[in-house]
Amino acid sequence: MSTVQRLLWLADFFKVDSLTEHCIKSLIIPKLSKDNVIDFLEDSYTKVTAANSSDSLEVWNLLIDQCLDLTAKNIQYLARINKERLMKQSADVIEEVADRAYKSFMTNMSADNSPITELLMHTRNTSCPFEMLEGERKRVLEKEKAYFTSEHASPNLTWSLSRLSGSFYKESEPFFVLGCYWVLSIWNYKEDGTVFIAIKQSKTPKEVEELLNSTLKDTMNPAKKAAEGEAAQGKIPNHCILTVATFASIHELDKDNEGIFQLASLISASKVPTTIRILTMQDLERTNGQITIDIYLKLEYTHSGILTYISKNFSWLYNTPGVGLMTRNQFLTLLKHKYLNVKWEEEVLVALCIWSIPNVNNSGEKQGVRYEYKGLAGQCELGVHTDEQFGGHNFELSSAEGQRGFQTAIFRGDL
Repeated sequence: MSTVQRLLWLADFFKVDSLTEHCIKSLIIPKLSKDNVIDFLEDSYTKVTAANSSDSLEVWNLLIDQCLDLTAKNIQYLARINKERLMKQSADVIEEVADRAYKSFMTNMSADNSPITELLMHTRNTSCPFEMLEGERKRVLEKEKAYFTSEHASPNLTWSLSRLSGSFYKESEPFFVLGCYWVLSIWNYKEDGTVFIAIKQSKTPKEVEELLNSTLKDTMNPAKKAAEGEAAQGKIPNHCILTVATFASIHELDKDNEGIFQLASLISASKVPTTIRILTMQDLERTNGQITIDIYLKLEYTHSGILTYISKNFSWLYNTPGVGLMTRNQFLTLLKHKYLNVKWEEEVLVALCIWSIPNVNNSGEKQGVRYEYKGLAGQCELGVHTDEQFGGHNFELSSAEGQRGFQTAIFRGDL
């Protein structure tokens, strides 16, 4: 392939577009492999980033897209064989490779995503996965909020409702997006008039399953073709960590390009609603109980992948100060994850203590927090409170066997 690579350089230098296209489409892409992909990834990225407005980049964009896909699919092999060369790639390349790699890992829960996570930590100049997770959360909030409010975005679902008064619960029809079916729900059960809008995953509708299982060879049936197209996207496996960026806009309450943006992590197939917006009954009274909701959804593969990495490596990450950087939603998602890697229950309790410290300090009101926990040894109670005398925090674990308290210096000042 070195001869073909040199021929490509010459064709590009002398601006022979037809030869460049022939080299890429007929000689390079069919023979791309995990052993030569980095060579052509570097060439295509250099060309695309250095090109001027007069250059034709369509075929080069095709090459770099193929290289990024192949690099992501073979990241475990490349990280082992060509790690130093990978670490020299630009941050833009590593970010895109990571997003594609995490997407492919999502359909295979047994795959090890450590190589791409460690490479991404090196690129972002951090040794703490919790710091990287927090940085990714902030990056997504900024990027996706700008996208959802732009003219290029279109809602995944527009849902019109009426007669919203008193206590109620309503669900939308299942809609397909992000590789699975979802349901939007709205309800009010509380006396304080709080109205919740939430999303949750849904089973494949019965009529869609019947179409897919149909033995009729009606290729002209548009409904069956649509169902087959959705099935071809691949199903997200159960017990997978998903992070979904959501934007909920209500026609009657929000002005143009306004709404509520949320970043929520959840466990796939759990069927547990995830709140994306909260209203009051007073809001609904202003609209006479009638609203139209626009919902925008986007799956954040990199955030999902980093949180999955933390879950799979939790047994050696649980006692680091970075645990305190997690949001409540992230921490709860970890605790619900079937594949959370812990050796014993005390690791979860210690992580809970560390996570509680910044949340207690930042509350402005609470000086302590107390949890009840039912473990293998029976009912026990965990308490975290500020220790003004020592300038740190006390942790108390009480159970039927007695009470023990402990202080650890690492918990003080670092958080």
